[in-house]
Amino acid sequence: MRSEEGRRSLSLEPAQTAWIRRCKVPGAVLPGMIFGFLLVFFWTTAARGSVRFWTTAARGNVSASGPETAFAAAASGPGAASWNPANLALFPETRIEVFSLRAGLGNNSYSIGDYNELNGAFWDEAQKQEILSQIETSRVTLEASGRLGAAGVSFEGLAFSTETRVASVVAVPKEVLEILLNGNTVGETFSLDGAEGAGIAFTEARISMARPLSNLLPRVPAVVSGWTVGASVKLLEGWFFGELLEASGGITTTDELIYGEGKLCSMMAQGGRGFGFDLGFAGPLGCDWTGSVAVRDLLASITWTADAEERIDVFEVPGISLGSDGCDEVNTESATRPLDSVETNLPVIFSVGAAHHGDGVLTAIHFEVATDSRYGASSNPLVSMGAAWQLLSWLVVRGAADLGGAVGTGLGGSVGVAIGPIQLDMGLQSRGTYNVFNSKGVTLATALSASL
Repeated sequence: MRSEEGRRSLSLEPAQTAWIRRCKVPGAVLPGMIFGFLLVFFWTTAARGSVRFWTTAARGNVSASGPETAFAAAASGPGAASWNPANLALFPETRIEVFSLRAGLGNNSYSIGDYNELNGAFWDEAQKQEILSQIETSRVTLEASGRLGAAGVSFEGLAFSTETRVASVVAVPKEVLEILLNGNTVGETFSLDGAEGAGIAFTEARISMARPLSNLLPRVPAVVSGWTVGASVKLLEGWFFGELLEASGGITTTDELIYGEGKLCSMMAQGGRGFGFDLGFAGPLGCDWTGSVAVRDLLASITWTADAEERIDVFEVPGISLGSDGCDEVNTESATRPLDSVETNLPVIFSVGAAHHGDGVLTAIHFEVATDSRYGASSNPLVSMGAAWQLLSWLVVRGAADLGGAVGTGLGGSVGVAIGPIQLDMGLQSRGTYNVFNSKGVTLATALSASL
């Protein structure tokens, strides 16, 4: 049985509970509270005894996907600015974020199990066909992303924070892998169509503010009583941008010749600046539930002016006889054109979520979708569900499952440890599968913060 001290540590402050209506409804019938697979997977772990600590430990800017995504509706402290600035007034905290780091790497075709099975083995024709059959689309895609938050502080509905975001994607047509495995096959054409490459790195410095709607409007409708509104103004400092704009052409092999042509057009820059905005609403839904609605990266764009250029590479193979070295028969040409500036618009991300602040358990659900699949965002709708449990007064554990988004499917968990005012978090998420031992990638996350 939990001690009285432990029970008190689970209570919200009076100012926060004034608008929460206690409903005597069995928790088992509340939406989003039944996560049987999570209870089985994480039954040996638990959570720390403060709802506000859960929301910070499970919070937003540790990663853009994984366990933290599910808890966006409960995020507090500087991390709330990464998901919904309105939470700064709903869950007011004085907190310093020392750092938060997230790094992810994954692909759309091969799992850890595939790698372990094929690495170092002799590949016969059957195994080569099995390797090719793992490619679910017409190309192999490799994605990498990262987020680094540092020097964030929140107090009285106000937050100052920074976050560096990095995202890249490389997509190679399936034919490239076929050539690597089988060599040039007579009568087939290797096409460049479908090749893709893009990368971006920038830092956003945010000023976020939130206030209760009752402080801004003379009269608040009952349905949004207790709700808050928040906004972030973001200065975007661009470090690098590159994108493959066009890839066309290919190579054909006949009984006697190899011939073809191709064109690659790319654009890159190494410095720029821009602005962006986040807007959100958050408040009570009743029965200890809170809701969240947010729009992120609204009107966000970066104008790149440093070393901006466009490059075109063209090659032509007029006809190389099989058996010839062909050194003098491949024509290549490259041209670079300086550009005054290049503008990139970040995809706008729409999200809605809810969290239930129970006695010893925090459950949450999050939905989001972006206007485009670029720069780490995805137009594939994402649904993330999670739960956090308490075992000790200084320990919290969270588990979450994702469906959709850039990851596809994923299962993740994270642990938060509190030593006095210092709080340390570590998390891990699978990519492309719910089997954490056979993932198609991995996302790692950690964060360090302090309550004041």
